[in-house]
Amino acid sequence: MKTLNISTFIAFITIMFFSCTTNSGESKNIRISKKSRVNVDSNKTNSVKYLSNNVEIKTDTTILSSGFNKIILLSDYVVDSLNESESIYFFPLILNQKINLFYQNKLIYSKNHAVKKIEVKDKHNKKIKILENVIYQIGIIEGQKESFFCIEGYGGCSSCTEYSEIINKNGNTIFLLFYDEKKVYQSKGNLINVLSENGIDQKKYRSGNYKKLSTSPKL
Repeated sequence: MKTLNISTFIAFITIMFFSCTTNSGESKNIRISKKSRVNVDSNKTNSVKYLSNNVEIKTDTTILSSGFNKIILLSDYVVDSLNESESIYFFPLILNQKINLFYQNKLIYSKNHAVKKIEVKDKHNKKIKILENVIYQIGIIEGQKESFFCIEGYGGCSSCTEYSEIINKNGNTIFLLFYDEKKVYQSKGNLINVLSENGIDQKKYRSGNYKKLSTSPKL
């Protein structure tokens, strides 16, 4: 039986060490490269401007992506709460929201949240105009042949307005319902028919069992 020479053994170990280190480095680089191509869902805030009374307005950017689809929601807000005399509750106070939808990196929809502004008093008893209904959740749900964008809004109390919208990859609203317990303010399409015609699972939609993200600003 041949005995392995010490110098040969050391050379062999050295070669194996550098070989493993190189392969490990390559694998790490590959993983980083792949990760850099993924649109990471996020929610971040940057200060942008001031109101006339020197109150700071911040803009929150919420990003949700799935496959070829991406939602970017921009929310302008003030870090404040409402006066106790107000019958609704919002924190922070949302001044404006803009929805941008992308399909295959192409902008297909860009609109402000189409609700009215209401004048309320903040906790310092100063008047401020805010959205009467705030988008609190964005989502992307799979249909039989394509994915759809889902927008959900809330009016600040249990009996206040609710907002639901479904938009397709062409930027067309296929379902819209904006209502409260007394009145329907905007509507388009019948929900059951829309879900059925587009192969969207009713249970998943109604239970919120699809990819979604809260749009609450990161204060």
